[in-house]
Amino acid sequence: MARKPTSKAPAPTKAGTPKQKKKKAPPHIRAIVDRAEARAKGETPTKPKVAIDPVIKPEKPKRRWRPFDQDLADELCEQIAAGGSVRAFTLEPGRPHYCTIYKWLRENEEFANQYARAREDQADTYADSLAYIAETDEDVARARLKIDTMKWVASKLKPKKYGDFKAVELTGAAGGPVLIEETGELDQARRVALALGRALERQKLKVIDGAVG
Repeated sequence: MARKPTSKAPAPTKAGTPKQKKKKAPPHIRAIVDRAEARAKGETPTKPKVAIDPVIKPEKPKRRWRPFDQDLADELCEQIAAGGSVRAFTLEPGRPHYCTIYKWLRENEEFANQYARAREDQADTYADSLAYIAETDEDVARARLKIDTMKWVASKLKPKKYGDFKAVELTGAAGGPVLIEETGELDQARRVALALGRALERQKLKVIDGAVG
């Protein structure tokens, strides 16, 4: 006796081919279709439950930090001492990102000291360029802007030399601290001042009590 087949063949359609299951569209596509059909019927489309235009955020690539390069560090410090900037240096082709430069400064103490000296030299370069700019630049407004900017930067890089305010230090004998000796007359004057202050406070209290009473 022949066994019956366990699986049924797909029923033929009118065209004689088996039916194929339709794939469901993504939720945001179905929401767009529903809203379009509602507008075609003259109805007010309802607010979709899903975002019609989902925002796909691309994954940020992991930054590969460039290893420290002493030759690049020397070139950077030379440009800074000559009046350049870190930003201008990093914009040149083949140069590391400026965040990489700052990472080198945090991790390499020797490079940080070299960079600090270059910044001090930059202040001298700016101060030395002020007279040249004033003499050669024909645009007065542009020359004034350059001079004011360089003066401000130089005063911040070397405040003791180019700053507007100078500290005045008092020293005692042989460059030591100033010593203040308290004599007996000074102690007596302090006691008299303290007694007068207390007497004035008592007098004020009496006047206030009399006014209240």
